[in-house]
Amino acid sequence: MTLNSETVEQARYVQKTVSGKSGFYDNLTKQFIPAEVFELAKQHSRDAGNLLVERQSRVFKSLRYGMIFEAATQPADSFLRAHVYHKVPMVMLYADIVGSTNMSLTIPVDTLSTIIQIFFQETSITITDHGGYVLKYAGDSVLAFFPLIGSDSSKAEDVSVIRDAVACGKEIVTVIQQVINPILNEYYHPELAVRIGIDAGQCAVVLYGNDARKSYVDILGPCISLAAKMKSLAKPDGAIVGQSVYDQLPAEDRAAFLALKTDIERWNYIDDSTGAIYRLYQI
Repeated sequence: MTLNSETVEQARYVQKTVSGKSGFYDNLTKQFIPAEVFELAKQHSRDAGNLLVERQSRVFKSLRYGMIFEAATQPADSFLRAHVYHKVPMVMLYADIVGSTNMSLTIPVDTLSTIIQIFFQETSITITDHGGYVLKYAGDSVLAFFPLIGSDSSKAEDVSVIRDAVACGKEIVTVIQQVINPILNEYYHPELAVRIGIDAGQCAVVLYGNDARKSYVDILGPCISLAAKMKSLAKPDGAIVGQSVYDQLPAEDRAAFLALKTDIERWNYIDDSTGAIYRLYQI
């Protein structure tokens, strides 16, 4: 009898609940895979057991043998240099560790540095996997962009990019909760939590200097500062998107969001197209 891949997968993975967490037991690798990680693997068309082991292995090695992390900003630099002095529509994603200041008071500096770099490493990989570019690392934050085409004929492609950016934000949280934190617990280190802000708009690509190859290149645009500010309103391990992102998502995606009620003193940004407060939505 020939077994198809679906039959083999059903035989390999058995639904199970461990310590109140639902997931699947992998009969091949003899490990429990949280449901979020299993769903993550399906989204990437990857084997769930291998994906979990791959992620865990990187984090374990970083803690045991020291951090080996290379900044993933070169692809963003190359993209921006190809678009200097142009405006490019983008989705901006800002991910920020919660409570890193308090962590700096309770753990050695070298340990803090390793933990933050693990966050940078896994977040950078997640961003790249979703087609994004890591723009920069700042303190305990990662800023990334997802270029859009921005024409009437490219709406379907742009919606796909926006959905990828939102999925990226969700995956960053999943990786922290299901991969990084369980390993940090084994080493008696404090757990991580993250806040994420996502917004979209036109960004100007600017070059600071005369050398097209070596001078510093960056982007400017309201959606960058808005993404940074809105993530401060998110709950730990939560994400907030701006109206420009929310409005372009399909109805079935929007159903997963809740409108965020904000105090005028904390959020008073005006939507230029409506003259009303720019609305925010939380996952």
